Amino acid sequence: MALESGGRRLGYTDVCLGPESTRFAAVQAPISGIDGQTLAVVSRVWRYVDSISDFFEYQLDCPQPQVWPLPDLLLATAFSHYLYDRLAAGGPLSSYNRFGRGGTWHDPRPER
Repeated sequence: MALESGGRRLGYTDVCLGPESTRFAAVQAPISGIDGQTLAVVSRVWRYVDSISDFFEYQLDCPQPQVWPLPDLLLATAFSHYLYDRLAAGGPLSSYNRFGRGGTWHDPRPER
């Protein structure tokens, strides 16, 4: 993923935390500037919440203050990591069918 503003590339990261391959592992994804220096790190940790769905906590660590527009882009990038994981895990309604509430939108009983 490229971080861009006004047609200029300001940084990049890999948005591939993917909950399948490292489901319970703590993961850290660096966000790098165009010079290769680390601007920030997105960390993800699995959190047990006594449910059948996976829940993760995300943290954005930025060791140096950044000038606009980088703070906005870094926050959007952290959200992109969350969104990628959420969609890879089945989206916000992934547990809906696990409780037997899924199915068709019509009455499965035959007409009388």
